[in-house]
Amino acid sequence: MPPGSRRGVLRRAALYPNIYAWFVFLSAMDIMLTCIVLYFGGREVNILADWVFQRWGLPGMVVYKFLLVVFVVMICEIVGRLSMRRGRRLAKWAVVVTAVPVVLAFAQLWVTKPSRRPENVIEKQVDEMHARACDHGGLATLENARDPALPAASASAA
Repeated sequence: MPPGSRRGVLRRAALYPNIYAWFVFLSAMDIMLTCIVLYFGGREVNILADWVFQRWGLPGMVVYKFLLVVFVVMICEIVGRLSMRRGRRLAKWAVVVTAVPVVLAFAQLWVTKPSRRPENVIEKQVDEMHARACDHGGLATLENARDPALPAASASAA
């Protein structure tokens, strides 16, 4: 295609793929470290992210972060098509801003060095499923623990 011709936005190559790779990596680290900090009794400092987490849990946080990443990359691409220098600077700032909570979470975990496992909602749910499965009598399979309506597995089925 000639250099002056117009191509669809989705068919164009990304302007700053290396910067975007760091941005996506740090965004994923942010989600993972947030989960670890929350697991050990910390709290989400970002008000909007906290609201999303309280309402939809981890899946909501992942969708929220994914949408933010897509939005920022789109903005960088739009700005970059108008001015390569400004678009690159914006993309680099996105990386720096995303690195801040990651560094702070690492520092918080390093300084506090959590030594005990706190009560965990997921562990409670697993314990409840196990108790329901045991109430059915006999040995329960994982599927029985997930769906208490299924009959318990018998010892002869094993």
